[in-house]
Amino acid sequence: MKMALASMFVSRNAADRSAPSAPEQQVAPGTQIRYDAGLINHFKAHHDTLTELLAGVRASAQNGDYGKTLHSVLEFKQLLSEHLLEENLRLYTYLIHCMDADPAGKERLLGMRKEMSTMARKVRDFMHKYEARGVDSGNATDFLEDLDEVSRSLGERFAREESSLYPLYRPPAQSDAAAA
Repeated sequence: MKMALASMFVSRNAADRSAPSAPEQQVAPGTQIRYDAGLINHFKAHHDTLTELLAGVRASAQNGDYGKTLHSVLEFKQLLSEHLLEENLRLYTYLIHCMDADPAGKERLLGMRKEMSTMARKVRDFMHKYEARGVDSGNATDFLEDLDEVSRSLGERFAREESSLYPLYRPPAQSDAAAA
């Protein structure tokens, strides 16, 4: 099931880039980053896939399938890294350039970007910890507690992104009008 989710994640990436729409011809000022009308749905789909993967990691650990648990953690790590990189390049960079006329909004955006970097480090620390130690019956309880914390933190972050960050993404002309 995890591999199917991973292939859906990759397929969504390819499908989202394959059909440019008219507004995509707009680029963020000073960049070559084009507006993509499907980008926010693309990132929301990533959030759903990542959340499902974490649920699968939890189920594997609870069932004592520690090999599958570790494999799923590594898969999650890869997909999260891809998501963060793409979000950083295609969303944050785009928005920062579109918000030149809105210093307060730009500052808020930079704060959210910094918060995401801090959270990403904590998630990576969790993954590295269990990559190094492995997961077994002796540390499964600790693993599940740590996993719950990671899942909660990411879930809260995804909700904040979807409610306050993603609505800022719009074509450059609309971004300029909103800031004025």
